[in-house]
Amino acid sequence: MNMQMFQKLCGEDALQNVFLCTTMWDLVTPTVGEEREKELKDDFWASMIANGAAVVRHDGSRESARGIISRMLHFNPVTLKIQQELVDEGKSLIETLAGARVSEAIR
Repeated sequence: MNMQMFQKLCGEDALQNVFLCTTMWDLVTPTVGEEREKELKDDFWASMIANGAAVVRHDGSRESARGIISRMLHFNPVTLKIQQELVDEGKSLIETLAGARVSEAIR
């Protein structure tokens, strides 16, 4: 549900600026880490990846973090779906895709 909400907040156009970051590689064997990463990609993140999100690995090091951040510096700015709906379209929060998702979850 959290991933669905994130997608509704961002919108498909903004997913090109999303990194789905895996961590704790130093706590598992490479085989276990790769199996877990595959499960995330296939089961939880598939639709976001299909819409442009990238999967990156952070190994806990300063160099790894800097590498991820330096890749982000090349992103083109985008308007989030929630911004478009609230500002450009003048919708109330409950009328947005994210608001509708929350309302649905509460019901």
